[in-house]
Amino acid sequence: MITNSEKWALLRQTGDRIYGQDGRYHEQLKALNDGRLDAALAELLVAKANRNERRRQKRTPLAPHIHELIESGQARIFEVELGRYRSGPEYLKALEAAGHRVGEWERFLLLDSGFRCSKTLYRLQLVLLAAGGLWPSGKCPKRPTWEQSYRKAANVGLKRAPAEVGPAWRLSYTDQPVGVRVNVGMTPLTDSAGSAGVYSLVCIRGVSWLLSSDAVPGVRWYPRNQLVFRLP
Repeated sequence: MITNSEKWALLRQTGDRIYGQDGRYHEQLKALNDGRLDAALAELLVAKANRNERRRQKRTPLAPHIHELIESGQARIFEVELGRYRSGPEYLKALEAAGHRVGEWERFLLLDSGFRCSKTLYRLQLVLLAAGGLWPSGKCPKRPTWEQSYRKAANVGLKRAPAEVGPAWRLSYTDQPVGVRVNVGMTPLTDSAGSAGVYSLVCIRGVSWLLSSDAVPGVRWYPRNQLVFRLP
């Protein structure tokens, strides 16, 4: 039997996922009493289901050639857990404790107060593929920009990954081949000087690193460059 305190926690957690930090919603919560809990929770779960259905209808289905890459093993599926650590400093501590190295700029970003982590624990599916694989065979530009790659990823049904994927996946991606660099398909992070980059996972001489790759406008990648995006 679920208790009232557990219902309140579920109400706040689910509401935040739907409405974010909406002040009006939080005011509505304050006006509730225990007698209205069940009805409010039922209304919220219906709202959540409706939101999920709208999102499902808006999703771009995976392009056939992406399915072919996955089935042939040219693209790999990974699962990453988000929300286990609640801040960048916690991730940094966990990375160092596990023996991973973190670059200076990447360390700065993790320690920055603007780094956001999931408030809830959940698992996310990722797909790892070469940048050239975003296009059907023979159609990839010679040196696509990261902006072109991101637009193409969206067109074939892939999503940008949250920035938290960088440190979280570094912790769990323990069999990365030596010398292979993987760029996280995420919204670029910036510092006060205007530098922009995306997280990169690299294994150098058997040592795993959390680094970054430039993502200022116009930066070009090679078709062989490895990227990871979120599956819908």
